[in-house]
Order: sequence, then C-alpha cells, then structure tokens
Amino acid sequence: MSVLCVLTLALLELAAVPQVRAASAPAAAAQAVAVPPGTYLYVGNSGDNTLSVANTANPTATVPGSPIAIGAPEAVAVTPDGAKAYVAGNNGGISDVDTATDTVTSTLFSGPSHLGIAMAVDGRHAYFTNSRAGTVSVLDTSSDTVTGTIPVGRNPYGIAAAPNGRHLYVADNVSNAVSVVDTETNAVADTIPVGVAPIAVAVTPDGSKVYVPNATSGTVSVISTVGAAKDKVIATVPVGTQPFGVAITPDGSHAYVENFGGNTVSVIATATDTVSSTVTVGTHPYAAVASPDGSRVYVGNSDSKSVSAIDTATGAVSSFPVGAHPGGLAIGRVVTKAATPYLDAVEAKLRQSSPGLEHTVWERTDGNALDPADPADPTSWILDVPGCFGKNPCKDRPGMNRFLGKIVANLSAAKHTIDISALGLPEFPGSLRFGIIPGIAFPDGGYYESIVQGTRNALAGQPAGSHLQVRFLMGAGYLPFSGDAPGYATKFVKDVTQGLSAGYAQRLWVNVAEMTTSAAVTAKIYTGPHTVVLPTLDGATPSWNHSKLYVVDGDTALTGGINPFSQQYIDTPKPVTDMMIAVKGPAASSAGKFLNRMWRWVCGRRKARSGDMEGVWLGANTGSPCLQNFPATDTAIPGSEPVLSVASLGVGVQVKDPASTFQFPAITDVQQANCLALSGSFKDLINNGQWATGTDARDFYTVNPDLVAQHALVEAAKSSIILSQQDVFGGCYGKLPFYRLPYMDLQLFDDLARKMAQGVKVRIVVSTPRQPDDYSVLDSLEQEEEGLRQRVMVVTGMDESQATQLMHRTLQLASLRTSEGGTWEGKQNGITCKQGSDSCTYALHTKLVMVDDKAFYIGSRNLYSAMEQDHGYIIEDAAAAQQLRQKFLDPEWKFSKDTAIVDWTTASGTWPRVDSVIQLWAPDADQPTVEVGATTQKGGSYTVEWGDGTSSDGESGQVASHLYSEGFGSYVITLHDKATGDFSTQTVILAKEGCTFCTANDPR
Repeated sequence: MSVLCVLTLALLELAAVPQVRAASAPAAAAQAVAVPPGTYLYVGNSGDNTLSVANTANPTATVPGSPIAIGAPEAVAVTPDGAKAYVAGNNGGISDVDTATDTVTSTLFSGPSHLGIAMAVDGRHAYFTNSRAGTVSVLDTSSDTVTGTIPVGRNPYGIAAAPNGRHLYVADNVSNAVSVVDTETNAVADTIPVGVAPIAVAVTPDGSKVYVPNATSGTVSVISTVGAAKDKVIATVPVGTQPFGVAITPDGSHAYVENFGGNTVSVIATATDTVSSTVTVGTHPYAAVASPDGSRVYVGNSDSKSVSAIDTATGAVSSFPVGAHPGGLAIGRVVTKAATPYLDAVEAKLRQSSPGLEHTVWERTDGNALDPADPADPTSWILDVPGCFGKNPCKDRPGMNRFLGKIVANLSAAKHTIDISALGLPEFPGSLRFGIIPGIAFPDGGYYESIVQGTRNALAGQPAGSHLQVRFLMGAGYLPFSGDAPGYATKFVKDVTQGLSAGYAQRLWVNVAEMTTSAAVTAKIYTGPHTVVLPTLDGATPSWNHSKLYVVDGDTALTGGINPFSQQYIDTPKPVTDMMIAVKGPAASSAGKFLNRMWRWVCGRRKARSGDMEGVWLGANTGSPCLQNFPATDTAIPGSEPVLSVASLGVGVQVKDPASTFQFPAITDVQQANCLALSGSFKDLINNGQWATGTDARDFYTVNPDLVAQHALVEAAKSSIILSQQDVFGGCYGKLPFYRLPYMDLQLFDDLARKMAQGVKVRIVVSTPRQPDDYSVLDSLEQEEEGLRQRVMVVTGMDESQATQLMHRTLQLASLRTSEGGTWEGKQNGITCKQGSDSCTYALHTKLVMVDDKAFYIGSRNLYSAMEQDHGYIIEDAAAAQQLRQKFLDPEWKFSKDTAIVDWTTASGTWPRVDSVIQLWAPDADQPTVEVGATTQKGGSYTVEWGDGTSSDGESGQVASHLYSEGFGSYVITLHDKATGDFSTQTVILAKEGCTFCTANDPR
C-alpha cells in the first residue's frame, strides 16, 4: 500500500474516532478563574478531547482552567487581540474559548471534519477547512455564526491567511494542489499544482512566499506570490519523511517543517530555500507554531504526549507534557483589563463609523507599556521639545536631546524593519513659506544624523543573507515641487554604510516615497517639459501624509507632532514647542499596520509624470522592491496599558468604508464655517458644508476614524477638557492665497459648547496669533473666542450676553508662552531674538487632547479642519495623565495664562459659582422641581431668577429650590450676588427623561 493510501486511511481514522467521543458532553464546568497575564500556548489534543494551555514563560506551571474539555480538537487559532481561541473539531465542531478564563463560551457544528483553521489578519473572520465536504467555512467572529461556504479542492486540510488579508491558501490533500481564495469574493482565484498529499500551509510575514509540505513526496513546495512567478512553485525543497506541518519565524528567515515519519524538524533558510539544519524532537511531530519574539518554535509530538520547544538561536530542544495526540498549536496573549469607560466610548463610535478599517487604520490593543527614554525618569515617555519651560534663551534643549537620543536607541535595536513617516515641505523656488523657511522634503540636520546613526547601528548587527528594510513616507503638499526621492534613498544608503564593509550595502533595502493623495489645486496644463498649474476656485480636497511615526519591528513606536525640520526645532533660537510619545507593545504593530495600508497605496501609484499634482515619487536603492508590507509583528507583552491606535486615510486613498453605519449628524448654521475667500477654498468635508455634495462628508468620516475618535473623546468628558494645539481655527486667515480651510470643525465647537453648558471646564492653549513662521492662522485670540461664542449661542439658545457669561465661568483661552518673557531671546544660526521681537513669538505644534485628567490623545491630527493622513494614540491611564500634566500641561499654563483673554478662575461672571443643579420629579408629574446650590464670592445671599418670570433668594453654600409650574422646557437660570452685584447664568433643559445641563437627576 502506498504512503498516500496509508496517510489517507490514517486521516479517515483520526476523523472518525473523535466523533464518537464527542457524543458525551463534558461535566459541568467549575466556576471560571481568571487567567494571569502572559503569553500562552494552546495545544489541541485529539486523543483525549482536550485543549492544553501552557504559559510560555513556565510551560509546566498549572494554568487555571487547563486542560479544557473540547470535542475532537484538530487545529487552533487565536484572535489578534488574544481574547478568543477558536478550535477546529474533527467532529465538525467549532469551539470558542474565552482566554481570560479558559472556558468554552460557545460551540457550533458547521460541517464534516474540520482539519484546519486560519484567522483573518483583522480578526473579524475565521476560516475552517471541511475535509470531507471539500469546502471552507467562513465564521463571523463577532457573532460566532457561519456566514459563507467556499468550494475548494478535494480533502482540504491546512489553511493560512496572507498578511494583506486578501487571500487564503488551502492545501487540497487529495487534489495535490493549493487553492488560492480571494477573501473579497470568497471564491477560488487560482489553483496551484504542488507535490503529492499537501497537508499544511504557511505564509511568510511579508506575504511574498507560501510554504507547503507534501506528506507523500517528502518535500516542501515554495510558492511565490509576487512578480512574474506569482502563484507559481519556485522551489521544491527535499525534507524528511512525511512532512506534516510548517511554521515560519516572525522575521521570515526560517521555515520549520515537522517530519511526522522521521521524528525530526527540517529548518529551511527562506533566503536560499535550502535546509540549513535538522532537529530531532519527539515521536511523530505533527504541527508547530513560532513564538511572537521568534526565540522558540513549539512542536506538537503526536505520540509522545509532549511539546518540544526548539531554541531558534542554538537549536537546543526542551520538552513539556500535554494531552494525548497533540496536533494544532497556537499562541496568544492574555492581559488584565481595567475599566476603560473613555476608550470604550470611543471604540463604540469607531465600530459604527469604520468597522471595516479595524486592524488596519484603527485598532485597540492591550498589554502595552509607555516607553521611557531614560529608565531613571518614568515620565520620559513624554518626549516634549525643546524642554525649556522657564528658560529663556533656550540653549541646552534637554527635550530635543532626549528625543533624538530615543530615535537612535529605538532604531539601533531594529532587527528587521524601520518605518518612518513625516511631513515634507515643498522645495519650489522660495519654498512654501515664500522665502521665510526653505523647503524641507526629507529629514535634515540633527534628525537625519540620528536616523542615520540608529540605522547604521542596526545594520551592523544584520547577518549576511538578510535585509534590514527601511521606509520613509514623506507627505508632499505640492507633488511637482517635492524633493529628490531617488537621491535621498541613494544618499541615505551611502551615509548609513559609511565605515561598514562593502557587503552591508546589500543587506539594506530603502524606500523613500514622496506622495500626495489628493491635490490642493485641481487644474493643470501640460506644456511639454513644463507645467502650468491653475488654482481651483472651489472644492479642492488637499491630502497628503501628515503623520509622524518611527516604528521599529512593529515593537516600538514614537508618534506625535514633531516635524523633522532642524531649522524650526534645532538650529534656531526660537524652537517650536511640540511633543511625541514613546510606546512599546502591540500598539506599535497597530501603527505599522496603518503604514502598511498607506504603502499599499504608494506601491500601486509609484510613478508620476512631471506636473502631476497627485501620486508618488519613489526612490529605492539597488535591489530593493517596493516595500508595501512590513510584518505586523505580534510582540511579547511589555505591560498592561490599553491603547487605541487611530489613524486616517485622508482623501484619495479610499472613498468610504462600505461596512459603516455612520450617519452624518445634523449641524445647525453650518455656513458659520464657510471660508468666504474668493479663491482657493477647500471642500468642507469636515462639516458637510461649502462645496460638499451628496454623501461626500459622510464617506470622508468613515475612512478617517481618528477624526471620529477625537470627537468621541471630547464628548465623553465629565469635568474637564484640555486642548494644547497649534490652532483650533482653520486656515481661511492663512497667508497663502490658495490654501483656504474652513474656519472651524463645527462638531468639535458644538461639543465644547455643550460641555461648557454642563459645567465642564475647558482650557485651550494655541500658538501665538500671527506667528511669523505660519504656526498660527489667527490674527487674534478674539477670533477663536467669537467662533466659540457663536456656537454656544447655536447649541444652547443663549443670547450673546448669556453665552459670554457661560464662557467666563467655564473657559480658559490663551496663547503659548514657555517663560516669563513674551518672546524668545537668544542668537543662533544667524537669527537674533530679542524680547518683544514680533519675529520670535512662541510657536506651538502639539496635538494633545485630555479629558477629566484620565484619558488623552497625542498624535499628528490637528483640531482645525484638515484632510491629511494622520496617526495618534488614545490612552486611558490616570497616572500617565497626571505625569503629562506635571511635565507639560501645568508648566504650559503657568506661563501661558498671562496671555489669556478668558480665564474662568479670574474672569467676571464666575460668581456666584453654581455648585449643583438637580432636577427632581415624580414619575407621573409634569412639573419638575429644580434645586440650585451656589456659593457667593464673599458669602451672603443671592437672588435666583428661575427663567420663568419668578425669583427667590438663597444663601451662599445652601440650596434654593423652585417648582416649574409651566412644566418641562428650556430655562436660563440667573444668579445675582446681593453684595457685589455679580451675576452668573446656567441653562437647563428639563424633560421627563432628565435634565440635559443639570449636574444630576433625582426622580422621586
């Protein structure tokens, strides 16, 4: 009898036995016990119908809930967030395991004999092979329901998902082929002949190759997924007897092939597709999985009741016991989750607006850590520059030194990938700033030197035959005047490899992309080698990369607002005040996924012609392909920090999220945001206003989840909102004749107005108005104050006087100062700053939102109307928020408050201070009673005008009450201090459902 017949019979026998065992239900489960945080290995034991769970830090230690009773476990996969483990049953069952308690939450039966499972990259679907039916079942992981069935070849066994989420690869065991499934159509797009009895599949992290063990042939077929050889076998690698499984290390350098009949593992070097070593393990090795950090490969030994752990650095093997016939293996993380009401509120909004962009453009992860630049300073994850509060002139720049040092440290640790994104200033004659600041299309000065040094350090440790891959994504506001991308790539390679031996240049792949996804001007005329560009009169949608990211190996990330322009931050006596933060853990991988999405757009549009206003100029060193996909590394757990990574696709990358249920909110008096410039006004997608038509604005929001997230974060505030921003007003006041943004984000201003009416205190600090280097578009702070006052009137129904009083009670509005002086002082790089010099005022470029001293956003998205690609993190951690206040926000206000034109702590209209407003009503009553508690400035009595024509008196520190005989409705309560004559107001909207602007509701 042939080996194929033996294998086929063995598979049928394995398929038959567990179905009998599954007939008896497991005993009632004991009360669930929480599983400690850690990285866990899940092993399906088909011989005793259990799932073993082992902590990879101590595999022999007891894990609560393990082993878990599950019918016929054959294959296992874990969701990207580590919350669920799905087990494919040879009896046709699909079990969902809650990894936090290691309990089965649901089991369904979808088809005969599930032998393989693959988890989609975004975790929204799991795919199960139905061996006897010749199909693949599609499971929706949000509802645990089967939503589709895909016909494939005969006896499908192993299955794997491509990193880009677009394709599945299915080993058709009897058809001797691999089916390529398009996940957008859920249909087979191609069939690739391989060896005899293919049984497993694995895809390299970069998606370029697929490895398929052929059990009868004793070989591994290597399939290319790119280039001229796409979907063709490019190598056939002889291995041991009956290769049954394959696992690829996270760096993609090696494939570990389990030889069932030889009790060995063949290690294939993927660079050459040759066997580099052979490792002896237990009896009948069946399947394997690599650890997230690549240090171990775990092998299930079917007839040894054990798992072998192979040290990938040394080849040493250790083993630990599991159940009978261990087969499918998977690894996932378990983290301790604290209550996160702010993140929950934001995430709920994102699931409405952008569900289809989860795990690519936005993603929530746990197990992260804030990453201090100085281990001795736990606050140094905050990378604020220049770090000179109270110092003028600013000579030492401790913040900038720390930031540049962190760049070097992070990049030096790179093993595989360095991912950098930034804004580039156009380099046309006179520059974007008309000669004030030269164009800077690529990192320069100290930034460039730090990037080169860190990359050189990483490259020096790169082994021969491998590649350190580096990407620069540079946003180009005006593509025809962007820099020299090929020249930048060439120079960077030369500078990095200086001092290293010649072979190191071949170990470095570099891509530099200068890109514009949507033009600021829409008309252009090609005239031979030259181009005449005409400004649009209306409706342009300018969009380019505006994110600032340094992501290394999907393990560490820096994000925030700092531009890599040394002339504005380092080589000047008037440095910009700005901030990045350092994070490590899965959130770094989330940022990398966003950059992968952008690079897929870049690599699809890598060629532009002279004069094109949209597209990509790409530079790459010799031998480097377009690097459209860096592996989204699943890192070890460095901490317990929940982080929401939120980004945006701007305009031109993707029109909309077809899965979105988002409805654009109705905005009253939307024309208040209109930029009335005669030329160059942009389409108002932020407010569904000027020039926006149809579903333009709604669709824009569905692919820009960070905009939705910022709104949701502000809406979640209960007591305070702090905004540290370049501006919150748009660019209609700007110097550039063809760069006209809407005045304001009306949803943001309306949210702020509602919150102030509820008594929430709001602080706003922005750049100095008329800042000479274009870090402000305001002529005065009063413009911003008036814009907010108008929205308070719209939202609350107040008149101008009442709106002003509300703002005086709840608002602080100032422009930046970092020292006692009103301007910078000092001399550097030919620039002299003296006290009082209009050319040396303070520039602020932070993009920071904090609510209730508990949750905050830091990233690159401005709060003024903008349409670029951006990225940031939302973190909910009261201790971290306190560090942020002490290190940056409190010093910022200490010096800036002298410029405040509104300050609720000092302004008139603050007294009498409203302490509480409570609505009292019986369930069947139509006349509510309201209690107002207030404090006067000097003690004593006050008069309350209740807004219905009646009044009464109250005493400071006590409560005054009133029955509204006119019933529910909107009322403006005015309090008059009898001693001083001061007055203040409070709007209330009374309804049976409760009071909108009260501090509490008390049904009686």
